[in-house]
Parts: sequence; C-alpha cells; structure tokens
Amino acid sequence: EEGKKTLNTYQMPYGTLVVGLDTKSIETTESEDEIKIHIAYTMEINYQQVSDTDIDVVIKSIKQ
Repeated sequence: EEGKKTLNTYQMPYGTLVVGLDTKSIETTESEDEIKIHIAYTMEINYQQVSDTDIDVVIKSIKQ
C-alpha cells in the first residue's frame, strides 16, 4: 500500500529478523492490451535500511 510501512518478523535459526517494507510509490498504467505497474520501496532489516528497490510488472493480454 502506497505510503505505508509494513513490518514482519521472521524466525531464523540464529535469531529473529524484523523486515520492513516502506512503499514509496505505486504507479499503474493501463491500455487495451496490457497493464504496467511500477513499485518503489525501501527495505529494512532490524530497523536498518538495506535497499531502495524498484519493481516493474507488465501484464499482457493473450490475443487469440
């Protein structure tokens, strides 16, 4: 969800990790034959930033 930080805990053999995702933006573009989604977010592990990430998803229709 844009503008929202989500925290989850993961039990590992060597202890617990707190993983946070802070969604910066979600942009959606739709056309007749495809949908494009761009997501930008920051990832934290144990409350320390480890990455800035951008993901692009393209969904295309199957023409018959």
